[in-house]
Amino acid sequence: EIVRCHRSYIINTKIKFTKEEIFTEVDKNPLTFSPNVIMRPLYQEVILPNLAYIGGGGEIAYWLERKEQFEHFNVPFPMLIRRNSVQLIDKGSQQKMEKLGLDFSMLFEEEDTVLRNYVEANSEVELSFEKEQAELDLIFDQIITKTGQVDSTLEASVASQKAQLFKALDKLQTRLVRTEKKNQETAINQIKKVREKLLPGGSLQERYENFIPSYLRHGQGWIDFLVEQLNPLEKDFWILTE
Repeated sequence: EIVRCHRSYIINTKIKFTKEEIFTEVDKNPLTFSPNVIMRPLYQEVILPNLAYIGGGGEIAYWLERKEQFEHFNVPFPMLIRRNSVQLIDKGSQQKMEKLGLDFSMLFEEEDTVLRNYVEANSEVELSFEKEQAELDLIFDQIITKTGQVDSTLEASVASQKAQLFKALDKLQTRLVRTEKKNQETAINQIKKVREKLLPGGSLQERYENFIPSYLRHGQGWIDFLVEQLNPLEKDFWILTE
């Protein structure tokens, strides 16, 4: 009889062990083990239970994914409270935004939306076919009505042609915007650079940077200002400019 011994490997090493071996090692040397990112919330609530957990939006979303895990191990799940967030806009970025005519709302929109709105607002030609589509919509309604009076079975055919025409106009509008983006390439690149600096990797600044650079620039007064102005239990999103 062949007995197969299933072993697990530690990633990027040649270290391997069976389930029984690893349990024995945990009993002998528990201090050499630590929970990974999946187990950490559960682990910390077991050794130091909390009534509530205060965190940012991303942290709250991550903790919500752990609810079934807590239920499985019968560990009380803490209340989740979203704290407020702060976005610091440095003087250089603020000057570029003012030059480009951008306001703070661009921080809360998708990059494609920001670029499209900028291109349409700064184009010498109206890129939207919204007005023309509205006029065509009325014309096709009239055509469908006339057609229906003669042969109601043709109404579906007219509606289909209308849909095809509108689809073609949407594609043409997309091509116009794409071409205009190339014409405004310098400004487009500047917008992308500003957004990347303020929203590194497309995420909130607080998830990539800590307070040290700001502290080095402004000193203890920076910390005192934050303590005075911010209330972590409020859900507001603060935008601070230098």
